[in-house]
Amino acid sequence: MPSHVATWAYDDAISPNHCNGGAGASRTLVRHWLTYAETNCGPSATKAARDCHARRTTYCTVIQYFDAGKIWETNPIMKAPTREHWWLHQPGYGDKSHRLTESASGAGTAYRLNQSVTSAQSWVHHYIASHYNAWGGLMMDDTGACKQTQFYGSSYTSSSEIGSDAGVLAEHADLAQVLTHRNQKPFLQVDNGIQPNPNVCTALPLLDRHTGVIGLVAEAIRGATDFLLTTRISLTTLPP
Repeated sequence: MPSHVATWAYDDAISPNHCNGGAGASRTLVRHWLTYAETNCGPSATKAARDCHARRTTYCTVIQYFDAGKIWETNPIMKAPTREHWWLHQPGYGDKSHRLTESASGAGTAYRLNQSVTSAQSWVHHYIASHYNAWGGLMMDDTGACKQTQFYGSSYTSSSEIGSDAGVLAEHADLAQVLTHRNQKPFLQVDNGIQPNPNVCTALPLLDRHTGVIGLVAEAIRGATDFLLTTRISLTTLPP
């Protein structure tokens, strides 16, 4: 039996002010207390992997952050040989000038990926399997369970390609089921899609063991620290 409840923390910083967290955390400390060690500094950030893995023993699951929904300028997908049909567009359009976009100070412009496109799925799968094959799982950011949450921030509630809540869930499932390791074993996936607002759709329909999505998280919810900690544990449906 585990000696503590499931825990989740960043473990990608090797020094103060580097990456997100974990600087100063010893390998022994991480192995004793962490269940999930998240990293979000690219393939070269291997602290979590070194802390969680020792020869054939896995002490904690390394979770790699990845956003295949809202694609900001620093996302590796921006370096892919994309085509226009990889992107979601304003209703009635399909050209570059009418992509669904979102802007943020210091981050530039983000586009929304059409996760149902086979070539886009293939590129994301190849990138993740090539760079994070030794990692245990993925935290898929900006994953909504309906149009209201998936398109929030774009000034639109649908796109030319997706016009229903079922379509949103379908595109997520299409991508999730191809995210496997090199040996075809599915990555454990946790979607960042929980919304504390009771007036928007629940993220529970995203959970699907068949596609590898076994958990949900919420983060950066102002004034909701307790909610964040609770949902990270209680809404993670671990395999038996």
